Amino acid sequence: MKKISLLSTLLIFLLVGSCTVEEDKYPLEGAWRLAYSQWPGHDMTFPDQITGSSIKFFSKEHFVFTGRLFVDDVPMVYMGGGRYTLEGDRYSEMFDYHRSDDMIGTTTRILVEIRGDTLIQRWPANENWELDDLHHMQKYVRMD
Repeated sequence: MKKISLLSTLLIFLLVGSCTVEEDKYPLEGAWRLAYSQWPGHDMTFPDQITGSSIKFFSKEHFVFTGRLFVDDVPMVYMGGGRYTLEGDRYSEMFDYHRSDDMIGTTTRILVEIRGDTLIQRWPANENWELDDLHHMQKYVRMD
């Protein structure tokens, strides 16, 4: 009986010791591919009237996006990056670099939602985290 008890205890220690706890990933961490986008004041959406591709990458504290979109067959290079914060559905991007110089040093408030493998971003949010009727919306799909 002592052998069975000792073997059971040893087996439990081996099982617990061999289990590794995967480090918690931040919800945004990884690569995301642009699947849909709409801009206020324009009658164009991606991928309908606007074509091309765009990718957004997140680490624990930084983001970067890049892409090449086409409007009426005219290429538009699309890039930027910097640091971000995420508290619940409130996401802020602080631009350290951007295709447009006037964006560098600015902060954009964005409401985010993750549904399975889909990231939805809506912006700009005001100081109270409210959106007006003419806000941008993008949907990204997580990449492997």
